Amino acid sequence: MVSETMFDRVLALNREAVTAGQFEVAYHLLAAALEWAHAMRDLDRVQQVAAVAKQQGDIVDADPNHPLSTGSANVRGTIPLYRSLTSTAQGIRAGINAERVIEQHRHERLRRTWR
Repeated sequence: MVSETMFDRVLALNREAVTAGQFEVAYHLLAAALEWAHAMRDLDRVQQVAAVAKQQGDIVDADPNHPLSTGSANVRGTIPLYRSLTSTAQGIRAGINAERVIEQHRHERLRRTWR
C-alpha cells in the first residue's frame, strides 16, 4: 500500500535526521508519521511513533542544554516537545479505541433492531 510505504519513508527520514543530530527536524517528521497513523486509525503505528518519540526524547535529554531537552523546557516553563508528542499519541490511541467501541455498540444495536 502506498500510504504504508510513505509512513516507512517518513520514519526513515526521521532516523536520518536523528543520526545527523537534527532533532528539531526529526521531531517534525515524527509528528508527520503520527498524523499518518491517526488518519489511518492504525493503533500499532500510533504506538510505534509513541515509542520512537520516547526513545528520541531520552536521547535529547542526555544533553540538558539542548533546546528540546526536558531541562531546557523546564527553564522555559513549557512541556518538552518529544514528551508532548508521546502524550498526543496516547490521546490518539484513546480516541481511536473509543471510536471503535462506539462503532461496535452501534452495530450491536442495529443487529438487535433488525432481528
